[in-house]
Amino acid sequence: MKEYNKGGKVTINSSVLLESRFDPNFFTHYWKNQKGEVFLFVYEYGFLKK
Repeated sequence: MKEYNKGGKVTINSSVLLESRFDPNFFTHYWKNQKGEVFLFVYEYGFLKK
């Protein structure tokens, strides 16, 4: 995820991450915002599936 997130907040197609062997079932922790959206994190890099 670090490779694709050079500018802070980035939107990327999930197929691009999956092709680079990203596993969305592995995460280290999560955070839920006030809107109820759940961000999953792999160490310091978080993602939100839209």
